[in-house]
Amino acid sequence: MEAQLRLLEDQALSLLDDLELLDDDQNQKNELLEPPQLLSLSELQSVLKRKGTELDLRDKCFGIDGARILSQFLQTESASSIYQLDLTNSALDEKKFEILIDALLKTDSILSLWLGNNSLRYPQIKQLSHLVSKSSVLTQLNLENNHLQPQDVFPFFQALTQTTSLVQLDLELNDISDEGSIALAEGLKKNSSLTELNLSSNLISNTGLRALSQFLKESSSLQSLSLNSNSFSPEGAISLFESLQHNHSLISLSLANNSLGTEASDSLAQTLSVNTSLTELWLSATQIGPDALGSLSSCLAPPTCSVVVLCLNDNPLNLSSLSALSSALKTNTSLQTLGLTNCSLTDECIITFCQGLESNSHLSQLWIDRNRVSSNGLRTLCECLKHHNKTLSWLKLSQNPFDEEGFMTLSDLLKSTETLQAVWLNRLSISPEIAVRELCDVVRQNTSLVQLSFRGNNISEEQQSSIYESLSENPDSAQLKLLF
Repeated sequence: MEAQLRLLEDQALSLLDDLELLDDDQNQKNELLEPPQLLSLSELQSVLKRKGTELDLRDKCFGIDGARILSQFLQTESASSIYQLDLTNSALDEKKFEILIDALLKTDSILSLWLGNNSLRYPQIKQLSHLVSKSSVLTQLNLENNHLQPQDVFPFFQALTQTTSLVQLDLELNDISDEGSIALAEGLKKNSSLTELNLSSNLISNTGLRALSQFLKESSSLQSLSLNSNSFSPEGAISLFESLQHNHSLISLSLANNSLGTEASDSLAQTLSVNTSLTELWLSATQIGPDALGSLSSCLAPPTCSVVVLCLNDNPLNLSSLSALSSALKTNTSLQTLGLTNCSLTDECIITFCQGLESNSHLSQLWIDRNRVSSNGLRTLCECLKHHNKTLSWLKLSQNPFDEEGFMTLSDLLKSTETLQAVWLNRLSISPEIAVRELCDVVRQNTSLVQLSFRGNNISEEQQSSIYESLSENPDSAQLKLLF
């Protein structure tokens, strides 16, 4: 169990670091996709001979004969250990898809199936629906970025009423719109297996969201719902929040890149005052203004608050809103992760925030990268972490305008801290020579860090080598991972 937890932590660290280096645009997935590589039959057979639990054919395509070879392989004893099949961006036309579905109906090993970016349409979805309704083992299905229309997915949503195994469904970057959302909501009312649903970027407006809200009002199984980058207004969001006052299963809700505004934020605050099951809120770029954060902050203060993750990235905040958040932190006992990336935070905001952080003993992750924190604000934060707060373990400070003096103050903290485990310092405006000198001292003396990210700071290979040499001098830092 300890090894599994460590693996999950490593994956989370890697994901957070990668996210810092990516643009926040949800449509970037489309831009990054390239035509799949055409595999010859011998190349495909070579891939199938590889050992492992995952068969990765992402960004690779094959002809009809290749589909038959893959189909035959999936029904052999050699494939019995494979639980994940990734066919993302594999140019699966109707005929090849039919061959593969026929094979999957005859095997009971594939638990996870990835079919994103294949331009699937009604004929393939109808075949897939047959698999979903019949399979007793398929638990995860990814259909993202197929630009599916409502008429394409109707048979699939009907199949959801019959499946008893499907747990995770990803429909991000499709076009199911309100018409499809209504059909999906009806199918989900008769489904008790699905726990995770991603409907981000699906052109869902208020009408579709109301149908989904009605389903949520009655749902007792769905635990995670993502509705990022859709088309509903604050009015639609209010209907969602009102339904959640009656829901006791949903744990995680993501609404990034939608418009909530003050009125919907007040409705969310009211929901949080009665709903104790909703513990993760992902609200990046939702136009939550400073005034709205005051009402949300008031929900964090009581000991009965159950929110564990609150992500407010990409929402412009001010001193007043940080003051309200700081006051809530003084009494909050649940919040563990707080995201304030790119929120226009100034030194005054950080100084005020630290007044609450000083007495908080539960927050473990703080994201304040891409703000306007200079050396004055950083100095106050370092003093807070050095002398008061002893629970914060992950700190994101990338792309803030503090100077060498501020960096040396942070360096002094990192040399002596016993609690910080992961720190992100990507893309700073620091002299490489000063940065290397300070980092060498940090890695020689620190005993708590497991990851230090310093990407995008123009550190040469020679300078990196000197830092690694200093790291080798510290017998207690074998676990430290450096990223340049």
